[in-house]
Amino acid sequence: DFIEKGKIMVYQINILMYVFSLVFLILLESTFLAGENSSEQKAFRSVFHYAYILFVSQIAWNVLDGRIFEGASIVNYVLCGISAAATTMCSFKWFCYYERLTNPKKNFSLIHNILVLIPLVAFIALIATSFITKWIFYIDDNNFYEKGTQPWLYILTSCFYLILVIVCALISVRKKVSIAEKKRYVIVACFSFIPLIAIGYKVFDHTNLSISQLCIVLALTCVYVNIQQQKITRDALSNLNNRFSFEKYLDDVILQYPENREPISLILIDVLNFKKLNDNFGHVEGDILICDIAAKLKKLCSSKKCFLARYSGDTFAIVSIGMLTSEVSDFKETIKKSLEKNDNNKKYEIKVLLSSKSYEMQLKNTKEFIQKTLAQITEDKAKIKTENNAAKLETK
Repeated sequence: DFIEKGKIMVYQINILMYVFSLVFLILLESTFLAGENSSEQKAFRSVFHYAYILFVSQIAWNVLDGRIFEGASIVNYVLCGISAAATTMCSFKWFCYYERLTNPKKNFSLIHNILVLIPLVAFIALIATSFITKWIFYIDDNNFYEKGTQPWLYILTSCFYLILVIVCALISVRKKVSIAEKKRYVIVACFSFIPLIAIGYKVFDHTNLSISQLCIVLALTCVYVNIQQQKITRDALSNLNNRFSFEKYLDDVILQYPENREPISLILIDVLNFKKLNDNFGHVEGDILICDIAAKLKKLCSSKKCFLARYSGDTFAIVSIGMLTSEVSDFKETIKKSLEKNDNNKKYEIKVLLSSKSYEMQLKNTKEFIQKTLAQITEDKAKIKTENNAAKLETK
């Protein structure tokens, strides 16, 4: 009697947790993710949809587990099969979200899609035949769910794509030099560990108390919070860091400067006559130009230890750490050549002005550092204007 009462209590707790998790995820998706239609957001929402199937099947299974009625064993097998398949699909859709997060505009080849789907099809086949093999799970004579004879197969079916995401993310961390990119991949890898903990617990736990739904909810909530944080810290047009994240990053770097005496340089890039370009060719063309410049700068900065942001309308900021003055000068020249090169057959020429300052201890704070660099770019603009006026007078 004591054991039976314990089982009933566990099932009741499981049902309450699944109902709470289901309601919470529905509210999270409908309230906070409404209108999100980018490719990575669609992939993220599909994880929610399979989580719904998982939670509903688990609620039904906890209600019917151990109850004897006509066809009870078949119903229980179907519910457990749906639950195991939904867990695997959540893992697979998490991998799809990772791919879209890292390659939002890439069209994956047919061969790539087939290779990605092969493990999923194999796992679904294992789950579907579990009532014969009893490898993943089986239902005993009293209509109770029992763990399969090969528990490692359950871990493999449920965790394969999660482990794949962690491995890919950690490899990307090693390849990326940009601090912002590294942080992004580390976050993805950390979030993938949360469901792994739940699945591992379920395999080795003997109380049948499920914590998987809480871990899934926690992981999805963490991703949602990260998405919202990115919206606050990212520039909507260029998809670069915005002014807020730039100033916060610079604050953190300068705060660490007394302990880490690596040289800090701030490079500001200004597009000359950008207003005139907007007036002549329209704001749409101006937006295209900003995006092109952002893409080129991102490519150039990915090979350097630097932080890239869109500071204001046509002004971009780069914070480099560890680069000597001569290296900064060479980097500026490389940037100038790359941005002014007309490789898209544009009807207009692009001219950019780059100014830089190295951080000095006597500067009081971040704002003063930025203001000094902005003053330098204003001074350089004035020089260019004076030289242009002088050239016009000579021509006359």
